[in-house]
Order: sequence, then C-alpha cells, then structure tokens
Amino acid sequence: MVDRGDIQTVVISEAIKSVIAKYTIAATGFVGLILIGRSGRLLTKFKSANQIPERFITRHVKLQGFVRSIDEVGNLKIEHQRLIHLPYLNNHTKSLNVSLAGVILKEGGVNYLKSNFMSEKVWFRLMNRIDSNSLDCIILHKPSFWKLIVNVNEEVVKRGLGLPKKVNENDAIWARFMKRLNRAEGIAIKKRVGVWKIEELTLFEKLSDYIPANPFSRYLKKRSS
Repeated sequence: MVDRGDIQTVVISEAIKSVIAKYTIAATGFVGLILIGRSGRLLTKFKSANQIPERFITRHVKLQGFVRSIDEVGNLKIEHQRLIHLPYLNNHTKSLNVSLAGVILKEGGVNYLKSNFMSEKVWFRLMNRIDSNSLDCIILHKPSFWKLIVNVNEEVVKRGLGLPKKVNENDAIWARFMKRLNRAEGIAIKKRVGVWKIEELTLFEKLSDYIPANPFSRYLKKRSS
C-alpha cells in the first residue's frame, strides 16, 4: 500500500520542479534579450548622430522618441527612446538633431511643426547622416489611437509649407519616398495652398484689364493698389 505522505511529497516535489523550470526559462530569455538588445536597438539610447551604427542608416531603421524642441529653421530635437524601457539603465536627456528628409521648409512650415509636434511622441526613419550631429529622417506621428499615422514630411509638402528637395541617392526606399513627396506637391498645387496660393484679383483689377488706358482706368488701378 502506497503511503499518502509519500504521494504528497512527490506532488510537491514536481510542483517545485515545474516552478523552477519556468523561472529558469524566463531568466534565460531575459538574459538573451539583454544580450541581443545591447548589440542592437532594443536597449541602446542614442544621444548623438555619430553613435548610430552605419548599418542602421543604410537599412533605414525606424527609431522612436519625443520631440523636445524645434529650432527656428525647423530642425527637431528628438530624445531617442529605447524600444524596451529598463529603469535601472542610465537615462540621458540629450536629443538628436533631426531635419525633415527631402523637404525644403517654406513660409509657415516651422510654425506648423511647432504647433503640432512639440512634446509629441514620434517615429523617425533614418534616411541619411548629414554630419556627426545631424540626421535626415522621415517623421511619423500618430495623433491618437483612432487616427491614422501621419507622414510629417509628406504632410508639410501637401499643405504647401515645404517643397521636395532633389536628393542624389541611388536607393529604392529614397526613390519611393521622393515619388510620394512629388505627389504631395501636386496636391498642394491643385489646391493652391501655402506657397502655391494665388491671390485673387480685386474687382477693380479685373475691370481695369478691359478698360482702355485713360485717366479713369489709371485711377481705378491706383484705388485697387
């Protein structure tokens, strides 16, 4: 006859082994994640453009961060955030200097950026390293859970607040991106917004085009100016 105490001992022993096995697997996975993260972008926090590996630039990797400030020429100061937040790691507040890839900002462009993206969380896709301190990026922003992701570079051009900039890059991703910017420019031209806005002629200006040159027509033009 099997002793009830022996059965309980076996059950408890198996339960302990199961718990130990689960924690061992979890710990192994966590250590593996740490090792992978330290060699990639999971746990690394970039504080300057020259810290970003060249392979990240050539592969156009997407990073995330918060817009901390925007300067007078439209460069965004973005504090890079790790994909996995670990509180025990040292957190630096130094920001990356990021400009809108493929875009020349025009009148109203900087104000638009400051009004809509200050302190916002964004994704920034690495397109080019300008120098040791600056990056050209595609900025992606999701205003809320229910709204679609906004391509900020494209939106600026679509609103007529910027123009596509010629880029000498033999790269398929760059080529597709520039096509999107050119389409956005076409929309801005069609809608006549931003730099493409055409001032409506006043009634006097319209009439004066059909009136022969005489003192009265000159008077109308003078009144309309």
